[in-house]
Amino acid sequence: MCSCSYHDGMILQAEGERSKIVKHPDDTYELCIDKISDDDAGEYTVKAENSYGTADVSAKVTVVDEKELFKGIETKRLLNPGMFYI
Repeated sequence: MCSCSYHDGMILQAEGERSKIVKHPDDTYELCIDKISDDDAGEYTVKAENSYGTADVSAKVTVVDEKELFKGIETKRLLNPGMFYI
């Protein structure tokens, strides 16, 4: 079986400088990106091939500033110091 992951047409390495592709016991995969930045936005594509054929799926990823995302939403303090909920 062949499986490849791409970001904006460029192949992703299984273990990059800030990213890694993790295979889970149920044969699903997860792309983990550390310290995400605007450069990580774009189209991500996974292509897989085996004896039954080929398949691919794409998703558009947008990076937003967390502060802007939650702007105007009131936060309330919980009993544990440092813990907040929205």
